[in-house]
Amino acid sequence: MLPYLMLALGILCNTVASIFAKKASSSLITTNVQWTSLSEIIGAVFSSKELFLSIGFYGIAFIAYIFALSKISLHIAYPVFVSVAIILVTISSILIFGEVLQLRNIIGIAIIIIGIFALVLP
Repeated sequence: MLPYLMLALGILCNTVASIFAKKASSSLITTNVQWTSLSEIIGAVFSSKELFLSIGFYGIAFIAYIFALSKISLHIAYPVFVSVAIILVTISSILIFGEVLQLRNIIGIAIIIIGIFALVLP
């Protein structure tokens, strides 16, 4: 049971990290960073709370995913991780950023959900 909770934690942290990455991208575009040197990029990363949090949540997601892989088959864990994260990020982008889905996006999510069930059901 714990490996599946760790997989869920990884998925959730990945989703949160993606949200913070989107927020960070918006705030970094409005700064005067020229992106011409490594020190400037590193400075921008550590001056952006959202980007710093994004990196942290991606790190937690990776560690949780690695733990889950110790007990869950890769051919199950990876597609579930990626697919559920896609669905959660899509829902979050609608709720938080007001992004709009088109019919083809909804059909794509439905196909992903069917694929997850086809993959994990015996």
